[in-house]
Amino acid sequence: MKTCFKTIGIYTGNVVKNPTEDKFKTINMANEAFQKRVGKISGGKIILKAFGFEENLEENKMVLKEFNADLF
Repeated sequence: MKTCFKTIGIYTGNVVKNPTEDKFKTINMANEAFQKRVGKISGGKIILKAFGFEENLEENKMVLKEFNADLF
């Protein structure tokens, strides 16, 4: 669980530092590291959703469509 929180902190920290860069607003859910650290952890994706990330199942990605600084 600690690794999950740390990884989510990296994802969200990158968005805060670079809110206009799309590459930090997209997470590839097929990525092995994502699956191991966040995707397979109970509640991992729910935490990302709380920050505004949405699942795009067609592309197998989580996407932050709108950056809301109040959530970060």
